[in-house]
Amino acid sequence: MELKEKDVLTNIEELGLQGEFNLEKVNKIYEIITIGNKILRNENKQADITKKETQETIINMVNSLYYWCGCGIAAPQIGKNERIFIVKVENPDDLDINDENKEYFTQLPLTVFVNPKIIEYSEDTNWDYEGCLSVSGYVAMVERSNRIVIEFTNQFGEKCIQEYFGFVARAIQHEYDHLQGRIYTDIADMTTFSTRDNLYECEE
Repeated sequence: MELKEKDVLTNIEELGLQGEFNLEKVNKIYEIITIGNKILRNENKQADITKKETQETIINMVNSLYYWCGCGIAAPQIGKNERIFIVKVENPDDLDINDENKEYFTQLPLTVFVNPKIIEYSEDTNWDYEGCLSVSGYVAMVERSNRIVIEFTNQFGEKCIQEYFGFVARAIQHEYDHLQGRIYTDIADMTTFSTRDNLYECEE
């Protein structure tokens, strides 16, 4: 599948990448690799952000993230065993967040993590439902650290160390697991495993 030129240019602009790109190479929407495929379990190699091919991959990952309506995507999920993932977390306008939970439901603009390493996990944890593009239509409860510190290189080749909290920390840990060959179902409480439809029906 391919994306329209105007949409590709919008995504490149959001990434802030400079220079000329061959639009025929950065208009791709990747099919998502699903659970059971060995690609999701393979070792993932360090990525070279100085290569044009790596930047092209990142652009196409963003195209795919938006097309498949995810909040995160990792390179193994699009068939590339490289240490790259992308996260963007926005709160839906209609999400009813009480004051008690506002600190948990943090937001994150589009952020690219190349060769990341989580260097600190908080001891305090929380449980929440997670889904995954590679396990489409299903969710389960997963325990995650409420705070992390992560080292990574961004799409500009800059070295970063950032601290994240709440739902953003959860999303990052989820994608980081993909780079370790793990899927959320490996660590979920599978007694809570459910289709999204059944979960939402029960909550009504």
